[in-house]
Amino acid sequence: MGGTYYSQESPQLPVFVERGSHFEKGDTLYIIEVMKMFNKVVATFSGTIDAVLVDSAVVVRKGQPLFKVTPDERIVEEDPAERARRI
Repeated sequence: MGGTYYSQESPQLPVFVERGSHFEKGDTLYIIEVMKMFNKVVATFSGTIDAVLVDSAVVVRKGQPLFKVTPDERIVEEDPAERARRI
């Protein structure tokens, strides 16, 4: 059993994020409803929404992708040999 995904707080209000939206760390991305409890989910990093993968008011499960996102910070993987040498 999952929860219901909502892209906006009410039908009269705009969606939190949509394709092309830029969000900052701490911004609300969506609401998830589980057992009549509505929880706002906030961003843990800043970035841009490349695609929204689900429609509003549908049941989603844990681990299901909801968005494709490009983070603002570029992730650089460290070479294991370089890490071992540094340590």
